[in-house]
Amino acid sequence: MNYWLVVIFSFSISIAAITGWVRFRKMNPAYYPFIYCIWLAFLNEMLSFIFAQTIRDNSVNNNLYALAESLLIVWQFRNWGIFKNKDNLFYTVLAIFTAGWVTDHFILNHLTTFTYHYRIAYSFVTVLFSVNMINTVIVRERKSLLKNPAFLICTAYVINFTYYVMYMTLYLYSSEISWDFLNKLTGIMPYANLLSNLLFALAVLWIPARQRFTLPT
Repeated sequence: MNYWLVVIFSFSISIAAITGWVRFRKMNPAYYPFIYCIWLAFLNEMLSFIFAQTIRDNSVNNNLYALAESLLIVWQFRNWGIFKNKDNLFYTVLAIFTAGWVTDHFILNHLTTFTYHYRIAYSFVTVLFSVNMINTVIVRERKSLLKNPAFLICTAYVINFTYYVMYMTLYLYSSEISWDFLNKLTGIMPYANLLSNLLFALAVLWIPARQRFTLPT
């Protein structure tokens, strides 16, 4: 795929980022972690592009973004009720993610090295949480699923992170996979990214407004 087309697909996250900025003050605060994650993703794309064009190395910002994204995603799932009455589990997951990131980037590798093991781990966990949430929404939702922001976000997570886990696992652990096959898988990545970003943008549009409370009269 043409390099600039890949760049354009990557910056499609700007649609959700800008929409989130416009709607932020009116939306339900339960979705703030997701919006923060979108803004960080947009910032990371900008930094990655700038660093790739200048110092030819965007590993540090991507590694820092991986930690921030994983923690924000867990926070968002908590707001959706995945950890309802399980605060200890919530903080345990945050602690494990943080410890795993530190181990991967400061003990096994360096912050300046683009690593994959932590990304594979939190991507897999995100897919599990997303499937759980999708099943919950399907059971409870009586309206169109395409207007349910949690369903749209989790669907995007499943698409994006399942692809990433599959690709990186084959890349790292399968010596029998041909480079031609891996190159074809790599070519799918920008399209998966674009689809996920468009689903994020649609989800931002359907995030409910914050509830207004009035004093009883």
